[in-house]
Amino acid sequence: MKYKLKTGKSVDDIPNNSGIHKQVKRAFASGSDVDLVILPKGIDEFIEEVVTPTVKPKIQKGVK
Repeated sequence: MKYKLKTGKSVDDIPNNSGIHKQVKRAFASGSDVDLVILPKGIDEFIEEVVTPTVKPKIQKGVK
């Protein structure tokens, strides 16, 4: 899933508790959205999931 920084938070706010925290910090510093599989403990107060709206195709009746 893709994650982004919450509004009002910066990369420097993320603590350097473990190696995973440091990797997440580096990934956010290099790009805008980050694709994460595992979230480190306590990181959820700094990042949020990117929600993309799903658009269903419209079915046209009577068109062949």
